[in-house]
Amino acid sequence: MKVEAEEIKYLNGNVQDGIEVNWQKVFSYYKALKMPKGIYNPAKELDPGAAEWFILISSRSTGKTTNLLIISIILFLMYGITTPYIRQRPDMTARQNIEKLFEVIRACGYIKDLTDGQYNNVYYFGHKMYLCHIDEKGERDGRSEAFMYALDLTQNEVYKSSLNMPTGDFIIFDEFISSTYANNEFVTLCDLLKTILRDRLTGKIFLLANTTNYYNEYLRELYIQDEVLKVGEDEPFIKLTQKKTRIFVHIISNRNKQRAKVNTLYFGFDNPKLASITGGSWAVDSYPHFFRDDERELVAKDFYITYAGKILQLD
Repeated sequence: MKVEAEEIKYLNGNVQDGIEVNWQKVFSYYKALKMPKGIYNPAKELDPGAAEWFILISSRSTGKTTNLLIISIILFLMYGITTPYIRQRPDMTARQNIEKLFEVIRACGYIKDLTDGQYNNVYYFGHKMYLCHIDEKGERDGRSEAFMYALDLTQNEVYKSSLNMPTGDFIIFDEFISSTYANNEFVTLCDLLKTILRDRLTGKIFLLANTTNYYNEYLRELYIQDEVLKVGEDEPFIKLTQKKTRIFVHIISNRNKQRAKVNTLYFGFDNPKLASITGGSWAVDSYPHFFRDDERELVAKDFYITYAGKILQLD
């Protein structure tokens, strides 16, 4: 089931437009791995031709990051396409954190299957990830070119003069919903995306997160915050911005039948903040409503506050 290299063809016959990808064939290699049920399946649930931005949000342990990393390996073997893997801060791209991303992929032997034994492991050095082969003695006796670059938003200005990714078309920004954001972080992300893509037309941008905080600047900047709160799980939609950018959004449900049993055994507590762990909704703070008394006198209602991009009137 070795992934065979494809003849490189360019969109519109123009190198500057980027590499054309046969996504049907990419997903056929993915399907041949016979992934277990109960996880996110991009071969069934993703249409890369539908948009340029893909927002995938779920409770924890749905497999969305792991399975997109498998797709990134297939794209590299077929076309030499590299994956910029983006995080917010430098500590998030440290070796001990990045290599953990591939633990399941290595343990299940997917690298060996995809390369027919040429490679069986990954190697991280200098913020680049390589496929490699580990022999019986535990020594590395071969490696590929880099298939993934680990980047963080704080180094955006440095990348402008040092980063060159002519095939960096499969972009993953992981854990984009966070507890803290830098000033104008969304603008910084877009600036980095411009550095990566240059003027290519074939880039696909994936933003991945858990359902930890609905009130975050990325959903607001992408103009999908209201829709995301209203839409149900596994009701994907495409948002077309006023300037015609296509954004695919999917709130991924839990597919693991074991999850309900685990929730009952370990996490059966009446705390809405556990939602991102147990699944089913956003993990948000819950506050009591104001007590309303008909005998109270309304003194004024011309006070306003802004929160999460919304204007709220106070009585």
